[in-house]
Amino acid sequence: MITIRLVGTERLQAKFDRLQNLGAVLARPIRDGIMLMNTDLRRYPPTSEANRPPSPPPGHFYVRGIGGFYLRKNGVPRRTTPSQRLGVSWTMRYTNTATIARGELVTGVTYAPYVHDRDKQAHFHAKRGWPTVQALFAKHGPRIVDNMAGAVRQALAS
Repeated sequence: MITIRLVGTERLQAKFDRLQNLGAVLARPIRDGIMLMNTDLRRYPPTSEANRPPSPPPGHFYVRGIGGFYLRKNGVPRRTTPSQRLGVSWTMRYTNTATIARGELVTGVTYAPYVHDRDKQAHFHAKRGWPTVQALFAKHGPRIVDNMAGAVRQALAS
């Protein structure tokens, strides 16, 4: 019979115990990653012809923070839709337990997918420079993952 006995494993066990609270270890890098994404989602591209009344009328235009309008032939605007204020609507949610750290960016704006989702984005939003959530994650994802790995390495090293 062969017996293997490990001696001096107290430090190793202490490191594993710290990882039992993995949610706390990952909370900050997840929060920082969500904040990066949120900052970019709140940033609007420059205004375009879509944000100015058509000349000559009639036609549609959109005033950020106010909503959509139709400019009648006689030059009188009629409001067609209220703004749901997409940029400021993005909110961050966090869940931390001993084994889970989760961050989410959410919005209740009904038209958000047509502005920020790769598969549903309207062509004119893409043309005007509105970023998709997927593109922003491709941009920030490696940094977020590196920060999470660094937090785990630091927890193991301490």
